[in-house]
Amino acid sequence: MNTLDVERDDVVALNLAARERMLSLRGEPLFVADWVELFFLHFEVPVEVLQREVPFPLDLFEGRAFVSLVSFQLERLRLFEVPTLTEAVFQPFTRSHFLNVRAYVTHRGEPGIYFMQEFLSNRLSIPFGRPVYGLPYHHAAARREIDLKRGEMKLELNAAEQRRLELRASFAAAERPERCEAGSLTEFLLERYTAYTCHRGHKRRFRIWHPPWQQRAVEFQAADEGLLGKTGGWFAEAEPIGGHLALLGKEVWMGRPCGV
Repeated sequence: MNTLDVERDDVVALNLAARERMLSLRGEPLFVADWVELFFLHFEVPVEVLQREVPFPLDLFEGRAFVSLVSFQLERLRLFEVPTLTEAVFQPFTRSHFLNVRAYVTHRGEPGIYFMQEFLSNRLSIPFGRPVYGLPYHHAAARREIDLKRGEMKLELNAAEQRRLELRASFAAAERPERCEAGSLTEFLLERYTAYTCHRGHKRRFRIWHPPWQQRAVEFQAADEGLLGKTGGWFAEAEPIGGHLALLGKEVWMGRPCGV
């Protein structure tokens, strides 16, 4: 077995451990859904700047702190135990574009992500995010265009108070998607299986599982007209460092929220 095979085995082991951890708890997972055409767009932020805005200890990679924007389409939300019966019930709340703004944190030795803000295009889902999971949902009309043959993505978000965001991403369309290299910054930024939230001082945790991402590199530009500024002062100090594209996450599991 060569070095690359060992590294890939390490990534699979991390993924399988997350899967077994979720399945070991009664009633987990709660939901399952498909995430389509995920763009992970990353910024490096000074540690002291970001820590002031995050209520959990930051998880650092070689002393560096990061915030990522994650753009994807949510589809086919259903209960894990009875997916066929519940997919139609959840359909009005399901199909939505998400833009997650997330930082990288750790709590009692368990690394994860912290949701700073989330922007959804489906208004029907907004009332449920905060009381149930502590998720900071906000509405933002979305227009996203993806040309896989040319390797281009364009995203425009429009939220309240004339706050806007435009993102442009490009990628090598012919490049073969691959799993993250074990121990790499890419693995650190993409392979996360725990999420943390904080609403009105109440901190919560829930776990997520998906097969290892098959990803390729992305370059991007962001033109912000107040939307990201709404998520905190981190953006004024942020430096873009590139991104990644994963085309499909079928049957992404989502666990129950619990207090921490």
